[in-house]
Amino acid sequence: MPTATISSKHQVTLPAEIVRRLGLKAGDKLAVELIDGEIVAVPEPRNWVEWGMGIAAGAYGGTREGIDRYVAEERASWGDDPQDSFERFADYYLSQGPAVRALIDALAEAPWKSGASVEELACSGGLPDEQAAGILDSTLAFKGWVRRVVREDGVRYRLRRDLAHEIRESE
Repeated sequence: MPTATISSKHQVTLPAEIVRRLGLKAGDKLAVELIDGEIVAVPEPRNWVEWGMGIAAGAYGGTREGIDRYVAEERASWGDDPQDSFERFADYYLSQGPAVRALIDALAEAPWKSGASVEELACSGGLPDEQAAGILDSTLAFKGWVRRVVREDGVRYRLRRDLAHEIRESE
């Protein structure tokens, strides 16, 4: 496996073999992301909109009927009673101890539209990043209450707007 070295100015020289195989030229840009502790770099497209067009084609069905069927099945899996779902989430919040409560409280304080990263939530909740990530993953089982959103600036988590108020009232 080819290797790269980081210079004192935090610059990286890519191995020539990789540059040739990707068809990169001087001045080309790479989109760089930290994903699960690994650096991922991909050639940046000239136009992100064109690059993303059709990326999920067929993922939810190839026809309008197929897509409608997929959406109906997803919605059916949520359960019929939103109050029951809320009560299960509230029970989870109240019964899991201070770490879970601290993280969900930090999530409740995060801006709803932009959400917060694992690192931001871990810091706010006074938890190690790994513990915060595990708690967030477990909250995703409560569909609709906590959402994981992949954005250009990374993965963000957000809490349903009215959830924090409802949970605090149920205590």
